[in-house]
Amino acid sequence: MRKIIFPVFTFIIIVIFWVISQYDGITPQQNPNQNETKLSITEPEIFQQEPISLIFFGDIMLARSIQTHQKSRPQNWPFNGIQDLISESNLAMGNLESPIGDESITCEDCYRFSIQQDEATILKTVDFDLMTIANNHANDFADSPTKTKTTLENLGINAVGYISEGNTSQQPVIKEVDSYTIGFLSYSSLTNTNFDHIAEATEENIQSDILALKNTVDLIIVNIHWGNEYTYQVTAEQKNLAHVAVDAGADVIIGHHAHWMQPVEQYQHSLIFYGLGNTVFNMMYSMPTRQGFAVRAVINRNDQTLGFELIPMLIEDYARPRILEPDESEYIEIEKILTDISPTVSFKELSVSTDLPEKKEPTL
Repeated sequence: MRKIIFPVFTFIIIVIFWVISQYDGITPQQNPNQNETKLSITEPEIFQQEPISLIFFGDIMLARSIQTHQKSRPQNWPFNGIQDLISESNLAMGNLESPIGDESITCEDCYRFSIQQDEATILKTVDFDLMTIANNHANDFADSPTKTKTTLENLGINAVGYISEGNTSQQPVIKEVDSYTIGFLSYSSLTNTNFDHIAEATEENIQSDILALKNTVDLIIVNIHWGNEYTYQVTAEQKNLAHVAVDAGADVIIGHHAHWMQPVEQYQHSLIFYGLGNTVFNMMYSMPTRQGFAVRAVINRNDQTLGFELIPMLIEDYARPRILEPDESEYIEIEKILTDISPTVSFKELSVSTDLPEKKEPTL
């Protein structure tokens, strides 16, 4: 397992949840007279293990002028400011806004773009594990989703939100970390062209996918590309889709697209991050498009908690994010914005009980 470091510059949300019963493999919801055979857990070793750390980033766009700057900079630019944050996590995920094709193409007047396959290798170099490709740019050019998925998988990176030829729904990505199983789904409610090979964010799609997945994994993470650009406010559709996902069984919702930060909401047992803002983007023309935050979810199996750290960042050097320190004015401003737009959440110490799915027990 990678070493996990918890920097002092983050402010923390803690959500307490029961992962596994401490009573001989029988959870409080189970009937002790059931005939189902399970392993007896008398000294749960899971509680003696290190936490599992998942890191989520916002919009990542490697096309346009970023390509030009990359050619004259080190290989891991523009990620060198967040490299340690990625590498220290067990799983790292972002929203890839630039489809991968056979050549770099930019349509300046229609905001469509793509990167070459060799330009995508930076995502592997900096140690990303998953990328959501369900967004409005997915079909910017012919066969973009398939080329993007194939390239990412050849690099050892899972593409989330892709629908294979002949199927009507996405195949969830399931990752196992130290016997803890995590399911990933991604959707987009927007497209520049069409939804070919991309999971559309509809109530029916979200409900059916989560219900089919929930009994096979311990945690469900859902990414959704949605809402309006350049605003802190969420739409009624965003709130509805997020609540539908949680009601169906999603544990964490990660939102993208606005290019600004958007509210954090506590709903039932889950946290909804409506918009993380930009992570790597050449929108240097305003402070809101340069501000953003990463979300680190920490599964602590020793004290049965799921914790969230919000890590403020500022884009500098044309497209490169930098992690902010708590005494910096930019950090204080981001914290104030998130506090003002997120009335249901305290960013100091939020501790609530929850009914997250129990840790799945192995069967004989």
